[in-house]
Amino acid sequence: MGIGTLFTEIYEANEILKNDNRLNAKPTNLVYQLYYQYLKFAIGFFYRDCYKDLSNHIPFSQVIYKFVTDGVDNQFLLESPTTPPENCYFYVGIAPDDNTSYTEITCDKFTYDEDTHVLETNGDVIAENNIIYISAYIIGEFEESLVFDEINILNEGMLVPYNKEQQNRNSLLNQRVYGGSQNMYSQSNHISAVHNVLKDQEQRVRELIVQYTYRASPNKLKGLGGGI
Repeated sequence: MGIGTLFTEIYEANEILKNDNRLNAKPTNLVYQLYYQYLKFAIGFFYRDCYKDLSNHIPFSQVIYKFVTDGVDNQFLLESPTTPPENCYFYVGIAPDDNTSYTEITCDKFTYDEDTHVLETNGDVIAENNIIYISAYIIGEFEESLVFDEINILNEGMLVPYNKEQQNRNSLLNQRVYGGSQNMYSQSNHISAVHNVLKDQEQRVRELIVQYTYRASPNKLKGLGGGI
């Protein structure tokens, strides 16, 4: 394909998401899956005012494989439900059971043969009855090349659903911890403050869209801004 804009150019510019330890603890494929959910919201917010066709993009996608090790073989054939997409990334994890978080097997400890679709772990054979989890994923990209303002609006737009998610998590946590006690008063103030952050972020994105449409429009007339 021609020169476009990788989704990673947007994600890497977002310091808030990059510095969220909760997200960083997730497997990389799940991080990019969540980022794409945030990005889809930002696209919907911006697409009517953007001079690029934001719907013209390669979305995040992945194929998941799971194996139970036999203590003998360290080769895994990736063919069902389908073979991995071309030029994909891999997350490989291992766990003793489905109730335990996966420990990543880093890329220097496995190889993948694109001709045979076999992924092979290096070193000693893995003990039997462990679960090997493999995600073959595409991060995604826009077909068109985006300029700084467009990337920035999408970047900021991703923080709207992110902040909403944080608000919901805090509300649920406070209900579980404090119940109906008098401490809920201070907690409700905190929730109100988080809600204000959410509203401020939405307004910030709308203002960025107005500025963008005015600067980018040849006649300086377009630009009511805001896709929602």
